[in-house]
Amino acid sequence: MRSNHAVAFAFLLSCVAVVGGAQAVVPEATKGPEAPPAKAVRIDATGKRMVYIPPGTFKMGDNRGPEDDERPAHQVTLTRGFYLDQYEVTRGDFAACVKAGVCFYPRRERTKPIVPLGPTQKDNWGLKYCNQEMPFGPPEHPLTCVNYDESKLYCEVWRGGRLPTEAEWEWAARGGIAGARFPWGDDSPTRSRALFDQFYGTKPVGNYAPNGYGLYDVAGNVWEWTEDWYDGKLYSKGPSTDPLGPCPGELNCKGYNHRTMRGGSWATGSLGMRVTYRNHHRGWNRFSVVGVRCAADVDRAAAATK
Repeated sequence: MRSNHAVAFAFLLSCVAVVGGAQAVVPEATKGPEAPPAKAVRIDATGKRMVYIPPGTFKMGDNRGPEDDERPAHQVTLTRGFYLDQYEVTRGDFAACVKAGVCFYPRRERTKPIVPLGPTQKDNWGLKYCNQEMPFGPPEHPLTCVNYDESKLYCEVWRGGRLPTEAEWEWAARGGIAGARFPWGDDSPTRSRALFDQFYGTKPVGNYAPNGYGLYDVAGNVWEWTEDWYDGKLYSKGPSTDPLGPCPGELNCKGYNHRTMRGGSWATGSLGMRVTYRNHHRGWNRFSVVGVRCAADVDRAAAATK
C-alpha cells in the first residue's frame, strides 16, 4: 500500500498506509448519466440496501494528477448496469455472517501470524495489530481488518453478489457527475464532506451526504477492496469495454500480486480521496483502514431480493 506521508501515531497499528494531502486536479470530462431516481434502491436477502448504477461511458483516470498509474485517462464503457451497496459493509453485517457459520473471524493470535486459511492467503503479519478490534467493535461502524479473500467470501457466498471491479467502482463513485474529482464534485475535501486525515478511527456509516447515486462514504472512512488485480500500466492499453484487469477470476496471476483498493480512509490525506486514486496491497493482508462494499449483477440481484 503506497504512502505519501508518514504517520507516526501508534493508533495506525503499524499496518496502515496513509495517503498525502496534495491538491488534486480536474481530469478530462466526459458525459455522464443523470443520477437514478430513489426507487432504484433494492434490499437484498440479508437486509442490505443496494443502489442501481446505470451503464455508461466515461474517462477513467486523471491525466494531470501526480500518480503515474492514473494515466492516461482513457475511455471506458460499462455495458451493463449493476447494484452497489449504498453503505460500506458494517461490523454488524459481518457478525450476522459469522453467526450463520458462513464467515469467520480471524484466529485471535497475538504472537505469531495466522495459519493460512485460503488458497491465496499467506502468513499475515498485520493480524496481531487488528486483534484489538476483534470482533470488530461497534456494529454500525464499517468492517475493517478483513482481507481480500474474506471480503470476497462475504460478498459472494453470504450476499449472493460479488466485489465491484475497479472500473465499476470509479464510475459509481463519480455519482453521475462528468469528470468529477471527488464523489461530490470538484471542491476539495472538508471535514463536513468526509472522514479523512484523522487519527481517531472509523465513524458509523452514512454520517456524510451521499453522492449523486445515493452512495455513502465512497470517499473516506475505509478503503474498499475491489475485484481486480493491480496493474500499474493498465491504463496505457487504451479504450476498454467492461474491463476486468489482469487474470479475471483467477486466484493467482503471474506477474501480479496486489489487489486494488479504492476510496480513501479515515487516515488518508486529500490526495487519496479522489475517485481516480488507486491504492493496492497483497490480498492476504488486513488493515484497520480497509473494508468492503459489495456489488451485484442485476439478474442475480433480482433473484436474491426480498
